[in-house]
Amino acid sequence: MRTCEYRGINDEEEAILARANIQDYREGNERYRLLQRYRAGETPEQLGVAYSTLRDWEVKWKQAERQYGHGYIGLLTKYQRTGNTQRKLPDDSIKAMMDFIENDYETDRQKPKVHSWGQMVKYCESNGVCPPSYKTYCEAIKKREGYEQTLKRKGRRAAYQVETPYLFLDQGIPRHGDFPWQIAHLDHDLLDIQLVSSRTGKVLGKPWTTIMTDANSRRTLAVYLSFDPPSHRSDMMVIRECVRRYERLPQTLVVD
Repeated sequence: MRTCEYRGINDEEEAILARANIQDYREGNERYRLLQRYRAGETPEQLGVAYSTLRDWEVKWKQAERQYGHGYIGLLTKYQRTGNTQRKLPDDSIKAMMDFIENDYETDRQKPKVHSWGQMVKYCESNGVCPPSYKTYCEAIKKREGYEQTLKRKGRRAAYQVETPYLFLDQGIPRHGDFPWQIAHLDHDLLDIQLVSSRTGKVLGKPWTTIMTDANSRRTLAVYLSFDPPSHRSDMMVIRECVRRYERLPQTLVVD
């Protein structure tokens, strides 16, 4: 990396300073002034700044000082927005992290995140691998949240709560739901028949059918016929028919 010797900064620092505008510099100068007063012994209450904010500025100052040699860079808004793009985990660190998430955290032992992370840190230190931070570990776990992770940690019943629901029902969709009456589907279909009035002989048209089907047993729970296109009225009428016949409703209704 080429160094700008006449100004004592390198190219990367110069790029950050170039992206900063007047407001960034004003805020950076104010943060620097408050941080200096805090270092001199003034309390957060005297400065009118939260302790966590001051600590965040201190951390950003030290990070920029280690990377660039100038802590002031860390107080600029542009630097904080762009982040430190140079810090990337080595491949062996990522591999160790993913191995522990899959084989230590995502198990039926249901280890807390901090315990699993602690085991990973011990492994990394004993094998000369740079351990990811706890925050990085938690973010990697969060990205994997969903049906598979819940299934491995808490079992099938809990996993159903986060499973992506089947939005329709046909012969290719497997049975789902832990038991009958847990999930039912409401499906609408235009029947390929023409109805004729028995009194007047007038063609009434094609009727719509709304069917409530249990997802586990595949039993038809209720049927409603109407000449009106599908709407909330069709849904309510088939629900009413289900209650009339069985005096109960499914726990979950999936509407087509």
